[in-house]
Amino acid sequence: VQISEGDYQIIILLNSKETLTLSGLGYNFENFLFNLFKSRNELLLQYMLMDEALIKAGFEAQFTYSTSMGEKMNPDTCEARLYETALVILPRKNSLLRIPYSYIAEVRKNDYKLDITTEFQDRLELSLLGE
Repeated sequence: VQISEGDYQIIILLNSKETLTLSGLGYNFENFLFNLFKSRNELLLQYMLMDEALIKAGFEAQFTYSTSMGEKMNPDTCEARLYETALVILPRKNSLLRIPYSYIAEVRKNDYKLDITTEFQDRLELSLLGE
């Protein structure tokens, strides 16, 4: 259901309301955490998009995301992907973010950053996209 980390421990909340705590990973902690999030996000993406066609992938970027309710995701490195009906953000250390194109109200380019605002006033900022 959820993955969180702190003090070099990975806490996994299961459907059964039980928690699984992984520790003692040593130097492998970061790689394990990144691979765990990547595997979970890929599986969630499969369920969410079913057989929707991928248009373009591989956009590495930094992102920040905030909702109109004041909730914020920690800034993180991500991969941005374009599908037929949605923009998908796959963070390294967080759950994926899917924004249907029909929800996008405004896209602005500012100082090498791409600002995307949804009709719900949620805000996604992508930077360090390269060319």
